[in-house]
Amino acid sequence: MAWRATAGVLNVAVDVATAFGCPVPSQTVESIVDACEAMVIHKRKCRQLVSRCQRLLQTLQDRQSELEGNEQLRTEVDELTNTLYSIHGKVKSWPQYNRLQLILKRHDIEASLDNWNDELDIAMQNLQLSAHIITQNQQREAQEQNQNSTSEMLQLLSACLSNQQDMQQLLLMQQSGENVAAQVMEAGQMTLAQLRERTSARRTSLSSSLSETPSSTVRQVEGLQHGLVNLHNMTGIPPYIKRLDGEVERDDSMAIAGGTYSDIWQGTWMREHRVALKSIRSVKAGDIKAQNRFKSQIELWAQLRNENILQFYGIVTDLGPHIYIVTPLQENGNVLDHVKRNPSVSKQDLLVSAARGVAYLHSRREPIVHGNLKCTNILVNASGQACISDFGMAKVVASVTGEPASTTLTAGPGARWLAPELINCEVKWPTTECDVYSFAMTVLELLTEKKPFCEQKRDYAVIKDVIVGAKRPERPQNHEQVTDGMWALLQKCWVRDPEQRPRMAEVLGALEGGYVEG
Repeated sequence: MAWRATAGVLNVAVDVATAFGCPVPSQTVESIVDACEAMVIHKRKCRQLVSRCQRLLQTLQDRQSELEGNEQLRTEVDELTNTLYSIHGKVKSWPQYNRLQLILKRHDIEASLDNWNDELDIAMQNLQLSAHIITQNQQREAQEQNQNSTSEMLQLLSACLSNQQDMQQLLLMQQSGENVAAQVMEAGQMTLAQLRERTSARRTSLSSSLSETPSSTVRQVEGLQHGLVNLHNMTGIPPYIKRLDGEVERDDSMAIAGGTYSDIWQGTWMREHRVALKSIRSVKAGDIKAQNRFKSQIELWAQLRNENILQFYGIVTDLGPHIYIVTPLQENGNVLDHVKRNPSVSKQDLLVSAARGVAYLHSRREPIVHGNLKCTNILVNASGQACISDFGMAKVVASVTGEPASTTLTAGPGARWLAPELINCEVKWPTTECDVYSFAMTVLELLTEKKPFCEQKRDYAVIKDVIVGAKRPERPQNHEQVTDGMWALLQKCWVRDPEQRPRMAEVLGALEGGYVEG
């Protein structure tokens, strides 16, 4: 009824404008009201638009006696007429949008409403409507619209992501090259973040905040979370917003594994998708510089598309004193543990897929250096392929802590895999040549199921042998998988001069071509 009453007022005011040579067809105004009434998002801003039109045209009616002979006022009415036609030309198509189109066009719709409301505010000021009243109205509207917008988007997204027809349309658009999945993922994450801010004065997980939320909203939130996980499963799109605070929960209080500079936990994203959380011991969650460094790096890593590269989801800073890096959980574990549990698995196939991952990293326009290759950093995905994890982490950690990567790496348990020039600090950062050396050590580790230089128990003794004695691993005796061809390849990768080592693409070619099988 309120919308219809507004239309009536507008039509009266339209008659006033028409009387002074500025005809605005009544159906134009009615169409604007109808379109705004039909909107399921940005409802409050739509009401604000119609309300402004109402106040503005009512002012024209009240000042009808002043219009005759007032050229300045007539000019303002001309501009108002053009604005109404412009509004009508755009809003008339909005009711035709389906749920998915509304989600994808939500920013454009909101921007248009904001621009029109601003234009009408200016028109009111030009018509000498009290600037004080306008300011009061704007402040009240700003306080009200955020809460309503969040609820509208929650309802729209929950409905869209649970509707088979909408999801099929989304998938078709995504497959045709339109980047719609990322836009929907972003909208979902933003809506959940806004809901957390609204329902909790202090930072808590969304599941905790839900206890204070109406049951209907809880169901919509759970539906949205499930829908975002399903969207990821359908399209492979990772979380769009890389700061995952409030979206991730950690299992238990004890890490399941540890590495050179990190510990690993299991957890869930959106309360159902299993993830791994890697904490960096030397980096505190409150370190803004570190947060920004990791966030920007993960945004770059997220652009990588290769089945042999572990996908990065984002970072979490609200689960304790450290920053966590979030990745999909690989239930098969690392390649070494996997082959020990499954002796029939082809080590050759795992090595080939691992080499593809490293070669892909090195082939980028700006090559990505892993810096810490070994079996524990090569995981096995659900399809049985090797996928490279922790790539580039050594340099990122070094840039945050201010210590050279060589210092961090040699201080940990990974010295056996490191190239001599890195151990000896001849290079400050790992290079692609360092990766080739370490990959060859990793090949030997997987084939023998033993650490490189397994005869030496202490890492410092290995470092001394490598640097002082230029020692390399001895060939395993009577080991059928360490063939003459394979051993020759490994020795090429271990030469002291980094420039004389083969490129990773050459190593991959040798493994794929079967030149190492006999």
